[in-house]
Amino acid sequence: VMKPGTPGLAMPRRTVSTPRAGTASRPSRKGLGLSGRQNDEGAVLDGEAAAAVLHYWFEELTTDDWFRQSHTLDDHIRKEFGALHARAAAGELSGWMARPDT
Repeated sequence: VMKPGTPGLAMPRRTVSTPRAGTASRPSRKGLGLSGRQNDEGAVLDGEAAAAVLHYWFEELTTDDWFRQSHTLDDHIRKEFGALHARAAAGELSGWMARPDT
């Protein structure tokens, strides 16, 4: 088993397109933690939740935000995405592992 960082092991890179100024709309985060989603509707809503997380992380935050300690930022992320995190921790979002856009 090769470990990350082992020579010859290529780690996949996630590409995020940056929208042009004035043309981007922020994905809605409303209701991200709701459970009981089913079938296609659930997959669409879970995909929207994934898009909201990626948008927040890569578009709204800076790389400095990723590495600096901030209780305010931690609290904000917990408020916005805490219910979604709980769903993921409960295994409800395991389908994300099979989708490169999540």
